[in-house]
Amino acid sequence: MPALCTVFATRRAAPSVDALAAAAGGAEVELCGAEGAAWEAVTFRWPGLELTVRRMGAESERLREQREALRGFLLHCARGAPPSPRAAALLAKAAWTQQVFGVVAEPGPEAGRSDPLVRALAEAVYGVVLRDGRLFDPALRLLLAPGGESDPQAEVPYSPAARERKRRIEERMERAGLGRPPDLPPLPGEDEAAPRPASEIAARAQALFAVAAKAEGLADHEQATALLRERGLWEAATPAERAFLEREAPSAVERQRFAARREALAALLWALGHLPSLPAPTLPARMEGLVGVLRRSSAVEFVARAELGPLPALLDAADLSYRCHGLVALAARAGQEPPGGLLPDVVRERHAAFFWSLRIQEGGWDRLAD
Repeated sequence: MPALCTVFATRRAAPSVDALAAAAGGAEVELCGAEGAAWEAVTFRWPGLELTVRRMGAESERLREQREALRGFLLHCARGAPPSPRAAALLAKAAWTQQVFGVVAEPGPEAGRSDPLVRALAEAVYGVVLRDGRLFDPALRLLLAPGGESDPQAEVPYSPAARERKRRIEERMERAGLGRPPDLPPLPGEDEAAPRPASEIAARAQALFAVAAKAEGLADHEQATALLRERGLWEAATPAERAFLEREAPSAVERQRFAARREALAALLWALGHLPSLPAPTLPARMEGLVGVLRRSSAVEFVARAELGPLPALLDAADLSYRCHGLVALAARAGQEPPGGLLPDVVRERHAAFFWSLRIQEGGWDRLAD
């Protein structure tokens, strides 16, 4: 069957087959796989036309390849230049694509009958549509093309909840005297986010503790490495952190850099429910309080019993750190102090902690914390 288009979706759940059937305008419907989040394919038949939608979910090993294909297309459109705000927003969305839908038509594309179905599919999953070498929004308005053409009315799709969170956090920042942050795009909504397992986040917290403890002189070289190696948690540290831990006499600059990991540790302990609140990003974390939390149980118990806090609160914290990070970066480029007393180390490390925990951006922790 000739390919019609590909829909890249950030929503985790598949759309209702009934909703797609309604958009298909009386077509005969044939479902493959259980209805709901697990359906594999749906075929819609009209006289003289057959349209099949195949779903590739998060469980597919090929999903990462599809994300990279979308990213490659977006970078190709940029032609080596810095991406436009729209292209940057699309690159961010590409990183948290949760499923991909391939649409094929037999005997061939017939826009008048297939477009309502494609629009309904893309709208339901906050998706972008790649068709004929160009990228469209759910209303099938041109977002981006290799030649640079686009429709100014086209919009990068986001969930209503994500847009509302962005508005609410920006207002909160203004009330706190931080000013209005740069116009950064929304982050994933609750039905798009895919947090890492709580045990993985807890293991990462243990690694951050070892790094910060060595940087602040609470543990020597051998003690810091043993904290992780003897508990099977060595791989929870990043490559840069492992190099620091193995260095017997790190420089003062290195110690200062890695001491800031306590801010990420505080963020993860809060995300795991071990701290009642997370202070404003104008206040540094105190290592003594974090040590007390981690001493309540063994490292093995800490990881095994880990539970992640409520997703809405985590997304709020991620959104706040993201927009504060934008403010700090803007001030740095202007050679100014961050507004409202924001502490760059706190903002940077929390930003890395939440983006990594929620899998919002690919590239590894070291890159996020740079």
